Amino acid sequence: MKRKFMIVMLVAALSAAVQASASTWPEACGKDSVQFKVTTKKQAQPIAPEAGKALLIFTESLSGEFATGPVVRFGVDGSWVGANKGTSYFAVSVVPGEHHVCAVRQSGAKSDKEDFGEVKLTAEAGGVYFYDFKITRSTIGSPKARGGGGLPGTPHDMIPADAETMDSVAFVALDETEGKHHMNASPQSLSTAK
Repeated sequence: MKRKFMIVMLVAALSAAVQASASTWPEACGKDSVQFKVTTKKQAQPIAPEAGKALLIFTESLSGEFATGPVVRFGVDGSWVGANKGTSYFAVSVVPGEHHVCAVRQSGAKSDKEDFGEVKLTAEAGGVYFYDFKITRSTIGSPKARGGGGLPGTPHDMIPADAETMDSVAFVALDETEGKHHMNASPQSLSTAK
């Protein structure tokens, strides 16, 4: 009987933990199971809002050293609407009114999913709204050195190894000038759900 009670308590605790972690996501985000494959194209088409709608333009910008551009998902009112990969952008039309917007990295790392951004906006027909998810990578600590260490047949110069890094994120509204600058300097993202 005691063993059954322990199993029931363990299941209840795990269920509560799953519900607690799920509730940390803003309602503006979509389900974590939705993942995107992202490609970019250099020659983007001019973007304008659809008649009677507002246009949201999502940019991703990076600062620091990245081997590949991280994928960032963007959600509107509880559903993912697309993703960017590295410094890029995409646009989506929405009906006028209040909207809740979310951005988070698409990654298997728990820490990447804890760093999200959320914004509330009231969109007007014909309005264009720019939002940037910026990831800044900083080096923490000293880089380690690697090299042959003077052994025969190995290089004698010491090369700095990859140092430990830390990422910080910010999800901010951009004014029209900043938003257009990001668009002109970046390729357009094309994302499809996997």
